[in-house]
Amino acid sequence: MNYRPPASERSRPGFSLPEVAIAIAVAGVALMAVVGLLPGLLNVDRGSGINSVISSLSTQVLGQLQSEPYQNPQSSPPARNFLFSENGQLVQNPAEAQYDCRVSFGAIPVSAGAGPEGTIANPGPNCSLVTMEFTWPVGSRSRLNRRVVHATLANN
Repeated sequence: MNYRPPASERSRPGFSLPEVAIAIAVAGVALMAVVGLLPGLLNVDRGSGINSVISSLSTQVLGQLQSEPYQNPQSSPPARNFLFSENGQLVQNPAEAQYDCRVSFGAIPVSAGAGPEGTIANPGPNCSLVTMEFTWPVGSRSRLNRRVVHATLANN
């Protein structure tokens, strides 16, 4: 003979339907919050990656310019272009290029030497302002895919 306890003495296994519905709703809200953060986090990651690439490319461009004879910025040297592959190597073939760097030269503005503690001497033709405009992919003039880096180049 099997003994079956009365209904009042039996334990209730599991969760009720309202408890399950509330748990699913809480989990859904938590997932939506995490998914809502992903696009912003991915954009930050992409932006920092591009900044690292542009920094590396600008260092290569300045190294190349420093290895060549110095050109007086007052003689208006012509703008130059450098092409880089996807992995940051200098290339000549535009079909292999991912990044385009347009380099222009100019005199350093005299106001750049003015500071709170006085002024420095105008460098004249011994120092030039180098403006490097990076765009990618090659041929794109989108404002989103453009970075400008300024540097100085001195006559050694």
